[in-house]
Amino acid sequence: MQIQTFITKMEKMEIRKIEIIENEINEKVYRHMLVHFDNEDGDRLIFKEKDMSRESTYKRGVIGTLYLRIIDEPIIKTSTKNTDYQYVSDRISITIDRFEAE
Repeated sequence: MQIQTFITKMEKMEIRKIEIIENEINEKVYRHMLVHFDNEDGDRLIFKEKDMSRESTYKRGVIGTLYLRIIDEPIIKTSTKNTDYQYVSDRISITIDRFEAE
């Protein structure tokens, strides 16, 4: 099974809100951002930004092109009812690759 990774482009995305998220796991703090965007149709879309050094890139009201990294990873799962039965499922991860203001 092969992991597939690709970049997709979304134009005319307006930044609406930025949230800083902190999680502590085993006494280590992990930080990332959730960036809220509106598209041209007014749909609210929220994506994860792992690179905290780009925090200053995201300002409310800025319109630009959003590039998303999509990773599709097939994983083998075992049935909880019948442990002899295995099946393939997909784990899909979508994160911000970059944002370019107009």
